[in-house]
Amino acid sequence: MNICALPTTKKNSYYIFFSNCIRIVSTLLIFRLIISERCRYYFSTNENSEILFFREENSTIDIVDHEFNLILFSNFNSRSLNKKNLVFRYKKENFLQFEVLNNLLLPNNIKNNNGTIECGFELSYFLKISSDLEELPNKPNSDLFKSMFLTFKFLKVIVNKQLLKFLQALILLISIFDKNKTSNFDFNIKELFNSGFLTELDSYIKKNFIFAILNVFMMKYIFYDENLILLENINNPNDVSFFNEHIPYKSLLINNYNIFCRLENILRNPNISFSFLYLLNEINIKSLIINNNRGFIIPDSEFYFSSFSHNIFKSITISNFNDSSSSFLLRLNAFIGKNIEYLTLKNILVARNVLNLLLNKLNLRGLVLYDVNITGFPICIDDFTYSIKTLDYVDFSFVDISNTWWNDFFRRVNVSTLILFFRSKHAEENFINEFMKIDSMINITYFSMQFYFRKIHPGFVRALSHLQYLKTLKLKGYLAFENVEANLYKAVEDMKELEYLEMCQVNYNIKSLDLMLQAFKIKVLHLENIVLGKETLNLNFFCNHKSITKLVLRKIKICAFCLKEIFKLENLKTLIIQFCVFEPILDSELLIFLSNNIYILDLYGTNLELIKDYDILGKLDNLEYLYLSFCKIFSEYLSNLSVLCNSRLRMLNFEHGALYPSDLNRIQELEILEELNLFCCSFINCSFGKLGNNCKFFESLVNLNLSFVNLTIEDFIYCKNFKSLKKLSIELPAFNLIAIRKCLLCLPLEELATNYIAENDKFKNFCHYFYERGIDVS
Repeated sequence: MNICALPTTKKNSYYIFFSNCIRIVSTLLIFRLIISERCRYYFSTNENSEILFFREENSTIDIVDHEFNLILFSNFNSRSLNKKNLVFRYKKENFLQFEVLNNLLLPNNIKNNNGTIECGFELSYFLKISSDLEELPNKPNSDLFKSMFLTFKFLKVIVNKQLLKFLQALILLISIFDKNKTSNFDFNIKELFNSGFLTELDSYIKKNFIFAILNVFMMKYIFYDENLILLENINNPNDVSFFNEHIPYKSLLINNYNIFCRLENILRNPNISFSFLYLLNEINIKSLIINNNRGFIIPDSEFYFSSFSHNIFKSITISNFNDSSSSFLLRLNAFIGKNIEYLTLKNILVARNVLNLLLNKLNLRGLVLYDVNITGFPICIDDFTYSIKTLDYVDFSFVDISNTWWNDFFRRVNVSTLILFFRSKHAEENFINEFMKIDSMINITYFSMQFYFRKIHPGFVRALSHLQYLKTLKLKGYLAFENVEANLYKAVEDMKELEYLEMCQVNYNIKSLDLMLQAFKIKVLHLENIVLGKETLNLNFFCNHKSITKLVLRKIKICAFCLKEIFKLENLKTLIIQFCVFEPILDSELLIFLSNNIYILDLYGTNLELIKDYDILGKLDNLEYLYLSFCKIFSEYLSNLSVLCNSRLRMLNFEHGALYPSDLNRIQELEILEELNLFCCSFINCSFGKLGNNCKFFESLVNLNLSFVNLTIEDFIYCKNFKSLKKLSIELPAFNLIAIRKCLLCLPLEELATNYIAENDKFKNFCHYFYERGIDVS
């Protein structure tokens, strides 16, 4: 019973009084104890751009806590501090740099930056470590790691190569002492991480810790859209199609079996294994993709899957395992648990019993089968029925599923996402025959189907009308005829929740499209012909010009009325018109331009000569990404670019174009351009170096593609102006390699791509200089 809730009698009132007194005294004692255990440092800036740290006398620390307070004083007499208590001098040249401390050393602040820092650990010790790696202890402990990362957090350590080297030194300490396993080794990485202190750190520190682990063991890697890719060679192509938007986790992609074996050997070290996998979990990398892209034959030997030792992965993808798929999956099955939610199998040949053993072990939320073949049988997953009812996401491509399974699927499963790609008429009929039996509403919200180039059956359209909750509909590769097409668009029109519509067929019927769009409120519309037909697209949005934000048209003949309708879309942000043809436009036809929010314009392979009077580029004031490759355009087209794009355009893609002096004069005014692609461009009465010394994007350009462009030594000298250039693709001449090398080594390059064919000694020597500086040459 709560003492404060007792009846207020005289006896109880004395009891309550003394109880409250005891509580107050106890609280004060605890508070005093905490204060006495905290370290206090005074700091003061001096005229040498240093921060001097003084430790307060009689300040002790017994238990590490997470408190950190920094207080600035405008009036502070640093002379009163005892120089004997000076514990550290911080300069901007410190091995590890901190944003908070660097800000104190800014010229405008340096005179007034004095104050104190109170913290629950020995800050001076970790500041000394940040200045000299030799200060690291021979034996790490949990307090060392906690205090060090707290210092990183509160003083905001700056991410650079020095931080990576520092973390690599820590990783070496962890791995060395784990191997020695000395009896007086007071360090448990698992207990340290499980204490929760790491969750408070910024993601960039966690990522750099991961990079440090990989660097120590000489693993090559890149980060792509928050996914981690392990490579054999940094120049190897990466198949980003493995990253699946329907799986709610980021991925660790391992590009071949050899890399996977190397990682497994690294993870045999318990501390390294736990650290690496724990950090992956912290940044939401919970999907493992093993891609045997070189088709290595997997030896039939004992294999321990250290990657699954801590059960962080919720999704597994196995790809390109052919002759040895069964043995690999059988061993994998022994190590994975029921925590696996998503399973993806791509391009594999597997025994039927092994596949069913794996499928029936897991309570899957998502199943992806892509070109999976059963040894001696057509693909058959009829035995996979135990956990079928848990499925929410199904993606089958190039697999033949029986009628029986589809029948069971539609009776028992309540999926929200269904994606199908058929490679045979038989497989397609098995699905459609069962799909047409649907006679009530089902809860699918995402439906995508690639037909085997077959005519749509009226029964399919009737079944489609029961998908009233769809938000995304993609129908591709079908043949539609007028008597069915009208019903198809009527069924689509009744889907009131639809936000994304993609339809790809042989050609479109004009009247049907009028009907389809009159009541739509979708955000993304994608219309495409498999081949460019003779029929003209006649889009009519029936005054509904506010919902669509993205429009994609491919291989379509577009009339003047349709073009007018497109530019009435007030909230359109992305416009992609590829391989299209415009009908001739009369001079008297005026364009009402309301699409002022377009920031992505892609006109790849489209003939623009017939609409030159519309001056589209001059009306688009908010462009950030412009793609004009392989376009049929009139001369000096880029010179029409809106002036307001100077402070907005980040990417210009102009492959196979012709550039005139007026175009270069216009391009040079772009102030924040980050990527410029002039692949295979011809320069008419000018050269690349004629961009001039007044070019506004010298500081911002990161990626420059001049492949298959005739360059002079003056052009290479001009490239030295781009101070932030990381990637350069160029046409190397067979002469003057030494002069070119001197020009390029002045740049902060990370990657150099050339189409130089001759493998002679001069070129090898040319590449050697770049390799020495850590620049990849391909």
